Amino acid sequence: MTLTIEEKNLIALCRCRSRAETALMLREVLPDITAPEERTAALGAIRKLEAMSGAEFSALLEWETGYAG
Repeated sequence: MTLTIEEKNLIALCRCRSRAETALMLREVLPDITAPEERTAALGAIRKLEAMSGAEFSALLEWETGYAG
C-alpha cells in the first residue's frame, strides 16, 4: 500500500500499538485539523490504515524506525 509523505507523517505522529488504535487516534484529532490539504491527508491515512493488514502496519513501523522487533 502506498502512503503519501503527509499520510506517513500523520501516522507517525498518531502511532499507537495497532493500526486500529492509530486510525482511532487520527479520527480523534480530525476535528482539530482545519487545513483542507491536511484533512485530506488525515482521511486518506485513516482509509489506508483500515484497509491494510497487521503485517503491512508492522512493516510500515519497521520502515519508519529501522527497528524490526
